[in-house]
Amino acid sequence: MVKASASAQAPEEPRELFRVHPERPIIEVKGLNFYYGDFQALTGVNMTVKRNKVTALIGPSGCGKSTFLRLLNRMNELIPGTRVEGELLFEGVNLYDPGVDPVEVRRRVGMVFQKPNPFPKTIYNNVAYGPRLHGLREARQLDHMVERSLKSAALWDEVKDILHQSALGLSGGQQQRLCIARAIAMQPEVLLMDEPTSALDPSPPAASKSWSRNSNKAILL
Repeated sequence: MVKASASAQAPEEPRELFRVHPERPIIEVKGLNFYYGDFQALTGVNMTVKRNKVTALIGPSGCGKSTFLRLLNRMNELIPGTRVEGELLFEGVNLYDPGVDPVEVRRRVGMVFQKPNPFPKTIYNNVAYGPRLHGLREARQLDHMVERSLKSAALWDEVKDILHQSALGLSGGQQQRLCIARAIAMQPEVLLMDEPTSALDPSPPAASKSWSRNSNKAILL
């Protein structure tokens, strides 16, 4: 059993499992079945997710879109009685192999939820929280990372003069873009987005799409 490290330095061994092969899809799903207890929520899912692309899942409410997204960063396993069958490969490694650290998976595969969930901190500290947790301390680097992430979420121009005010004072749409910036700040290889932009202007999705054009990035929504 791999234990999550509480130190600022992320564990090295799990990271070595995920070796980038640019010619290979970043995610491959093979014969995936998923169960909540005795109820089978997903049946025989097979698909690939390409690098540097935005991939959209389309279907009616309750068809399993959110369940599938949550499987990609191992969030469903926090629910008692769930079970996964088949293969869910990220960089050629099955995410559910015993030697894979779920904390490292969630660092590499970020997620933005349908409803905004900013931390009760300043706008700046919301974006800087993850990088600080993983050891980034230099003030200039943090400033650059916060600005870059907020620009990628099309929020910088609206908040650059109030970075040290509470994020809870932002509007709903601004809070959601802040959550997108917070996820981008960790520079994940894959960004999962569960209907996060349905009430937003077109610019934030376009900005996030431009982020995915960076090397080995992908967005799945």
